[in-house]
Amino acid sequence: PNICPYGDVLTCADDKKIVLAVGTEHQFIVLCDILGKPELAKNTSYDTNSERVANREELVKILNTLSIKLEGDILLTKLQEAKVPTGAVLNMEQVFQNPQAQEMLIEEDMDGVNTKRVKTVGFSIS
Repeated sequence: PNICPYGDVLTCADDKKIVLAVGTEHQFIVLCDILGKPELAKNTSYDTNSERVANREELVKILNTLSIKLEGDILLTKLQEAKVPTGAVLNMEQVFQNPQAQEMLIEEDMDGVNTKRVKTVGFSIS
């Protein structure tokens, strides 16, 4: 609640979602440039973090009107290349397509029933 946009989600043209973690003024300027609206970073309602926090709801709506024009993978790549902290929001199917997530699955027989579940400890204990 004290940084904006941080934890806010943008929806893209292909319905992909991107979560933002914009923690500095520079990152916000870069975000606005990539979204094609550099003047937004100079707007007095958004030019400082405290102003962005105070106007979060309005700002996130504006950011979404910009992101909805762009493809998710392209936007995510541009933001990451520019060192703007972001990540893709994945559904469970997408999460478990990731090789690291696959390593966390356990398949075993329990009382005659084949089960598949996620390890509750994410690392090996030696």
